[in-house]
Amino acid sequence: MGVEQVKESQALSTKALIDMSKPIKEFFEKVIADLKTA
Repeated sequence: MGVEQVKESQALSTKALIDMSKPIKEFFEKVIADLKTA
């Protein structure tokens, strides 16, 4: 495996993690907002 392939796969996995964490972050922000108004 070349260095370019390693960099590419790292970039893809980083992007996947960011895409996954977005809805989780939004969910927690919603929960926190609900707690503040309660």
